[in-house]
Amino acid sequence: GAATIAASGGAHLAARVYSPLGKGPFPLVVMPGSWGSQSTEYAAVATGFAALGYDVVAYAQRGFGGSSGTIDFAGTATRNDVSTVIDWARAHTSANNGAVATVGLSYGAGIGLLAAEHDPRIKAVAAISGWADFAQALAPGGTPSETDYQLLFTTALSSRQVSPQLHTLITQLAAKQPAAAMKTMRAMSPARSATDGVAALTKNKTAVFL
Repeated sequence: GAATIAASGGAHLAARVYSPLGKGPFPLVVMPGSWGSQSTEYAAVATGFAALGYDVVAYAQRGFGGSSGTIDFAGTATRNDVSTVIDWARAHTSANNGAVATVGLSYGAGIGLLAAEHDPRIKAVAAISGWADFAQALAPGGTPSETDYQLLFTTALSSRQVSPQLHTLITQLAAKQPAAAMKTMRAMSPARSATDGVAALTKNKTAVFL
């Protein structure tokens, strides 16, 4: 069923809960939404996981699909939302206190991977069509992608609240200032790149499927 999860900064995440038959406890799968998507995005897959005996919480990421909050493009608040959802699921579903996995597509893939580097409760990650290096993904070979700019930042962010850093990047891309945009991307990249936190995945013995 539908749920609303309180998150940091006064944000509220629109979520859907898919529960198995029985009393549990069950292992937990958290499914962060892809860029611009609704909480119902993963309905078919989440239903399948529930049928296999997993509690599932799928949610629209902050700023998208009925979720409030500022879009920071994989910033700290968005990454930490995964841990918030885990906490909520343990309090409001039959999820156990052991195994947790994240499964996500695109933006959801990248967020799940980043979250696993900061939350050792996440024991498995399936990251489908995500990214590992933020700047390299948006600017392959050091050249900002016009296609990504059009897909990610024009239609999807129309009239939405974005962080100051992301606003700067969008403005630079719109003004066709590639050197300035690259400088902003490189400043944003370390905190948003799973490549910078691989040691944490190794330490936590997280199973990762890319």
